[in-house]
Amino acid sequence: MADTCRCHLPLDPPIGVHWLPWRDPEPGLHVLAVALYDEEPSFLRRVRVPGGWHTEGCGAAHPEATPPKPWQEVGRCWDGVEHPVVDVTAFLVPKPEYPSIVVPAGKVRLPLQHRNGHERL
Repeated sequence: MADTCRCHLPLDPPIGVHWLPWRDPEPGLHVLAVALYDEEPSFLRRVRVPGGWHTEGCGAAHPEATPPKPWQEVGRCWDGVEHPVVDVTAFLVPKPEYPSIVVPAGKVRLPLQHRNGHERL
């Protein structure tokens, strides 16, 4: 069983791509946002900005007044414990919105399929 921190996040790194910011170099510029492993990015994420990584999300305390952090501090939770981080850049990409197709009632005509008398329905 994995160990957990007082912040309720796992201490063990995930299987797959992850970084330990206090040890690993900063990822390439293709990584625009990271989150602590097993943390919901809508709640808390770190976004790359000029000068470091800015904390965003509904769990961020006073994000407008908090300066960006250096990469080495990105994995630190509220309890001061270092956690692995994962790429959540996909969270920032807006989802395409498809227009709804509204068809007035009674205006849809579906083709009828005719079957000969020997086929089972």
